Amino acid sequence: MEINNTASNYIKECSIAGHTHLIIVEFPSSKYVVNQVVTSVAMYILMIPVVFLNGITITTFLKSQHMRAKVCHFPVFIQSMADLSVGLLTLPLFGYLHLSEVFGSPDCVLSFVISTIAFIPWGLSLAALCALSFERYMGVLHPIAHLHYVTKKMFLVYICCVLLVTLIIVPLAVVSAAFYYIFCALYTFTPALLHTFCYSRILYSARKRLRRNNCSSSSEETEPKSSNRAGKRYSSKEMKLAKSCALVVVTFYVFCIPGEILNIYYLEKDIILYRVVIAWFVPVLGVNTILNSVIFFWTRPVLRKEALKVLKGICGN
Repeated sequence: MEINNTASNYIKECSIAGHTHLIIVEFPSSKYVVNQVVTSVAMYILMIPVVFLNGITITTFLKSQHMRAKVCHFPVFIQSMADLSVGLLTLPLFGYLHLSEVFGSPDCVLSFVISTIAFIPWGLSLAALCALSFERYMGVLHPIAHLHYVTKKMFLVYICCVLLVTLIIVPLAVVSAAFYYIFCALYTFTPALLHTFCYSRILYSARKRLRRNNCSSSSEETEPKSSNRAGKRYSSKEMKLAKSCALVVVTFYVFCIPGEILNIYYLEKDIILYRVVIAWFVPVLGVNTILNSVIFFWTRPVLRKEALKVLKGICGN
């Protein structure tokens, strides 16, 4: 990263493991200061619903035998864990970092450590979205393979591998623009291709099944009604779950992709504007984690009932 002439009076350059790391020691005008303060306050406010909603989801999964029994709920649990870490780490750490740049004396090493830790939950949240999409793809298009091969152990191995890769790439991405681009490619644009493939195939399959059902409606008398109803009921449940997952994915990209594009654009062009974009990007990420819980968990009657049952049990004790 290089400092342009207009920003050279406001930026301090330091070295982390041989890589240049930049911190802001002063902002060009009071507008920047107000922006950083407002967004930091928003981050701390958003912590409350993020931690509360995802905490309930995680507690429900751990206490509900119904949810633990089904593999399709396990990616939701992973997603909620990642979103909870956004509320516990990303939001407060970035809020502290931005306020320290405004009111305190920012430290180079501390800035690097905070930025690194704060970015990790975001990478894990993206990886969890991929797990959701893959599970729905297998559940709708390959139900037999889903039954035999899609397991909790598989998801645990996947998330452990992702965590290991994230712990390696994120520190490099914080100090190196080249690795930041690699991080974006691995955790944003490559998953976008996966999501597009999965849900386009699911949509195509749903339309194909709908046409098949319409064509075969006249021949239903020759088929056992009970098995036909059971098959339709199973297919309907799988599709409803897929719709919830697709809505979570679409919401993420609507909220987060514009900010990510601006991050990439300003990263080497203007570090101060890059920090301003980050200041808004993080609260938007917080709002997105809230929507994940509301869309996927609280809009599903069965899951909502399980959560209310667990809450009543906790309040009763």
